[in-house]
Amino acid sequence: GICAVKDPAWRVSLQKIYFFLLLGFLILFAGIRRANIDRDYINYLQWFTEISTGRLTLFDWIKDPAFVLISFPFARLGFHYAVALTIIVGIALLAKLHFARITSDPRWLTLFFYIFVCRFFLDQEMTAVRAATAIPFMSMSILFAYRRKYAEAMLALIVGIAFHLSAIAALPILILIWFGVRFRSIWWMILLVPSG
Repeated sequence: GICAVKDPAWRVSLQKIYFFLLLGFLILFAGIRRANIDRDYINYLQWFTEISTGRLTLFDWIKDPAFVLISFPFARLGFHYAVALTIIVGIALLAKLHFARITSDPRWLTLFFYIFVCRFFLDQEMTAVRAATAIPFMSMSILFAYRRKYAEAMLALIVGIAFHLSAIAALPILILIWFGVRFRSIWWMILLVPSG
């Protein structure tokens, strides 16, 4: 397909059309899905209902502030949970696309993103939407730190943690990178698994 197009300008134009259509379809498919299609839907819907009725506790705001901040205006205005879900899924997919852009060769971007989505879409955007958003931000934070873009690394990590606390698992890796570790051995990964 698009990866085989030799002319870079034409390939970029085709990629833009591809991503516009693919992301538009996936965002709507995951965002306006039927209730009870995944295990977490009812829990998120209950949380959204608590936001709309104003029964939030301080713990709700601290635990996953990004979910609450995105849901709050729509819940208070009487919109359905699907609106907030569609926005969160959109952020997750756009974050994955950005991660794909900064990690892959431009020629292979469409193929890389396609494989990425095939592997993770059902588990993440169709079920664990907060983790779906946190994971690409967490991954970008590690990549930015490795490229010595420390401000971007911290910002990406904070956004990831705001969506899901599990993104804090990247913090030990970021600290090691700041101290000059470059992870050229597989043993680093074996040692870092327990820290996560």
